[in-house]
Amino acid sequence: MVSKIEEKFSRSDLLKRMVGDVSFHGETNHDNDSFDNLEVLNSFIGELVDISFDVLRQTNGRNESSAKNLNDKVINILRGNKESIDELIEIYGAE
Repeated sequence: MVSKIEEKFSRSDLLKRMVGDVSFHGETNHDNDSFDNLEVLNSFIGELVDISFDVLRQTNGRNESSAKNLNDKVINILRGNKESIDELIEIYGAE
């Protein structure tokens, strides 16, 4: 399902507009801005985890099929992202 906003902007474009550029250029001012923008991105990630937790808390132990579907969807999203994060940390993480 595509929202009206997504008809004009990609999800990536929207996130970049909200968070700002996060990239390495080897230029101090730009890289400092990227560092600051990572803090904004971290806040967004925290909010997304909080939203996921709220849905899990609301649907946990419920018998309605929609509650089970929402619960399963959130769990699958979290598992998929956890696998991606674990892989990135394994490849690029500091020892």
